[in-house]
Amino acid sequence: MNATKTPTTKAIVKTADDNEVSFVPFGATDKIRLSMAMIRDFVAVRAKNGIQPSPRDCLKFLMLCKGKRANPFEGDCFMLGYNDGDAAATYSIVCGIELFQKRADSDEHYDGNKAGVIIKTSEGVSEREGSIVYDDEKLVGGWARVFRKDRNNPTYKAVKLSTYDTGMSRWKKDPGGMIAKVALSQALREAYPTALGGLYTQEEMEKVTEMGNGALTIKESIPMPEEIKKPEMTPEEAKKLNKELDTIAAKEAEQPHLLGD
Repeated sequence: MNATKTPTTKAIVKTADDNEVSFVPFGATDKIRLSMAMIRDFVAVRAKNGIQPSPRDCLKFLMLCKGKRANPFEGDCFMLGYNDGDAAATYSIVCGIELFQKRADSDEHYDGNKAGVIIKTSEGVSEREGSIVYDDEKLVGGWARVFRKDRNNPTYKAVKLSTYDTGMSRWKKDPGGMIAKVALSQALREAYPTALGGLYTQEEMEKVTEMGNGALTIKESIPMPEEIKKPEMTPEEAKKLNKELDTIAAKEAEQPHLLGD
């Protein structure tokens, strides 16, 4: 007597790269798709030792982009890696100051800002609007005020130069402008905690790295380029990205997203 064969079901194994989301970026009208594989292959700026961001790093970046409606392909935010020893890398998420300014500009209560440098002379310490520092003056910090029509007092921030100055790249060429941007970033974030909470600008993160619970601690300087540009792709990378987009579209037609719309 022949034994009856039990039908077998082929298991579908999902990998971390299957995690993807779709959302409409802030200020845009069209929805974009973003996956962990896209972040790893096209968005992340690799550490010098070549180590890729971990799935945890990519997932954190993915959900931050969705939650803040930030478009990494338009330069809203970046994932930057730096060496953490020869066999490891740490990745930080940074944003452009333009993203902070766009979020503030969209609020009907926003009433502008002022920012500048804190200088020390023989007559004492004072604030100056703008980034000019004369030869007989010492730059010691930066300040910023953000004004809102629905608040009686502006949000004020003052930051110390030595905490953020790397002495390299843009910090060497324009320390006054850089430290003023750090102060403005912090003032805008405090004035708009819902829109900007958990986001840090490039200027803040070149020498400072986020460490748990939003606390900031000085670590190794992140070797950033003169100006972070939008991700550029070779023809081969573009072909790979288009193939991945086609795969995502096919999956969306078959089943719900793992992380939702």
